[in-house]
Amino acid sequence: MIIERALFRESATNTVAIALILFIFMLFLGMTRILGKITVGGHAGQVLAEIFGLKMIQSIDTLLPLALFLGVLLAAGRWYRDNEMAVLSACGISLRQLVRPLLALALLVALLVAGVSLWVSPWAALKIEYLHQSSTQSMAFSGIRAGVFSETWPSRRTYYVEDVDTKNYRLRNIFISGLAPNVKYGERQGTIYASQGIYETDQDTGERYLVLLSGHMYEGAPGQADYQFVSFDRYRVRIRPPKLIANAGDVDMMSLQQLWHTGSREALSQIHWRIARPVAVIILAMVALVLAYTDPRRGRFSNLFIAVIVFFLYSNLLGVASNMLNKGKSPMWLGLWWVHGLFLIFAFYLFWRRENNLPLLPWSRR
Repeated sequence: MIIERALFRESATNTVAIALILFIFMLFLGMTRILGKITVGGHAGQVLAEIFGLKMIQSIDTLLPLALFLGVLLAAGRWYRDNEMAVLSACGISLRQLVRPLLALALLVALLVAGVSLWVSPWAALKIEYLHQSSTQSMAFSGIRAGVFSETWPSRRTYYVEDVDTKNYRLRNIFISGLAPNVKYGERQGTIYASQGIYETDQDTGERYLVLLSGHMYEGAPGQADYQFVSFDRYRVRIRPPKLIANAGDVDMMSLQQLWHTGSREALSQIHWRIARPVAVIILAMVALVLAYTDPRRGRFSNLFIAVIVFFLYSNLLGVASNMLNKGKSPMWLGLWWVHGLFLIFAFYLFWRRENNLPLLPWSRR
């Protein structure tokens, strides 16, 4: 049917355009953050660009539902403003016949959102964690910036270098402290100060070392007086290759199989949360079609404002329901489906009122 193809095409075009605008906005915002982190020496620029690219991929399942909702809202709203809906109604084409092309578009978007939410996003989260760990570990010695306090991973040692000679690969006035936030009070930790430092590679094993020259080492526990003081002419610190710690119970990085085998409340609630996103896409498409109605006498932005409120109410209610499920305040079998059911009933009610030429809100006619 020509009308259905036209609505499908216009809604899809608006969705793609809005999605591109949102991605470009996030791109500029992310580039600003990357430049700020590069300036303070947090990570290498290449690593930050990779992390930002992965975060952009993760944001697909968040931005696409909003893009589809606004795309359908603008497309159907234009048809109402140009009286095309009135003409279609006079020709015997009801609002119910326009649901099919929008559901087809919503199904395509929901499949893409499901793929990102169920499989791509956990992989991206795991990759981001690996890049963060490996970059932090390597930045500790190979990417040192002068005058910047940094922290190694996973030992979380704090280090500071006053000056870096990149030509001769020498460091000056090095400070390394083993005091980390995860160290309990009373444990013995070491603090090292050296006037110079160089890099060495063992020819037999191939392992890298940071060699500290003309320094001092202090070892002891905070609050105790039995500190040990050692002076050295040469002290080698082995640079261990970065090792990625397993998921460590972080459900955001687990696959569906891992979440199901874990079986904890947090893991099962994460499954509900990932499934909720593609389901919400289909329901939002129906809500957008109903709320796109525009009365020329009341202005074109009245229903648009209400539609945006409904979208954020839906999103926030899903977040609240997920938090309740995670804390055990709602049964696991219920999951987030009660939120979907509530808005699905709301969409059918509005659809019934609009199809029967009734105002969306019973008291709005007054």
